[in-house]
Amino acid sequence: MTAAVVCLAFVACEPPPSATEMPPPDFGACPVSYFDEEIPVPAVHLTSPSFRFDAHVPRTAEGVEVNIEDTKGTIRFDDSGPIPAFVFNFADWPDLGRRLFEGLGVRDGVWFPFWLYCADDGTLDRFWVERTDRPGWRGIIVDGTWTQSSQLSTAVIDLPATTLRKVALTCGFDVTTPGDPPSAANLPASHAGSMVFPGYAPTTILVFNTADCRTGCGSRSWFELHAIMWNRERNEVGFQIWYLDPLVAGVVTDNTMVLPRITSLNAAFPDATWRLDN
Repeated sequence: MTAAVVCLAFVACEPPPSATEMPPPDFGACPVSYFDEEIPVPAVHLTSPSFRFDAHVPRTAEGVEVNIEDTKGTIRFDDSGPIPAFVFNFADWPDLGRRLFEGLGVRDGVWFPFWLYCADDGTLDRFWVERTDRPGWRGIIVDGTWTQSSQLSTAVIDLPATTLRKVALTCGFDVTTPGDPPSAANLPASHAGSMVFPGYAPTTILVFNTADCRTGCGSRSWFELHAIMWNRERNEVGFQIWYLDPLVAGVVTDNTMVLPRITSLNAAFPDATWRLDN
């Protein structure tokens, strides 16, 4: 999977030219519970080569504002105030004629994964954001600009230690791996799940949001689980997307970003099985 595939789930149905509040799929009575532990997020002090990317969205009527210079800066929406943010991934989506940039806003208590939709003419016209303390996401039409250079720059990411609280645990799915293989994924609805694969300590998985692309997303059909991953032993916390795809054996993860190193950690679990409640 690529970042372009990830973002396809968010824009397959054209939103109206205004802010749209989009809830998760309605699986009947889908109660939202919360993870009852606080998750310590280590401080990030990182200097590394990075692609050069700038993005700016002037303050909109919906309260959206984006100021990114050399992949880092701030985002804001509603009355959130400026949220420290950085961009860590991008991919082209030719069908839409956009380059999609994926980023993360970090505030004490909650994370804000977000996506910026950028056209070849330098315009940035869509801003999508979700948050770890509730299911659903917001999609907002914006009038911004962006630039990217092939020249590498030195990105300096500096974030204080924070704590994630009340991570949402949504439902409507179930992922299990039978038996006790060396590589396993188990994600129950409305509960903390787990991920184990060779060479890595067991990791807690908290699915806080979903994206339904079984219909309306083109010729392909899949379902996404958006999750926080927490490895206590390694003191690592990350954002991760799980793909439930009928054309792929088992389940796979992609677009994973792990703090404090801002590294990718993706895995495939071909023996896992999954089901959806609707």
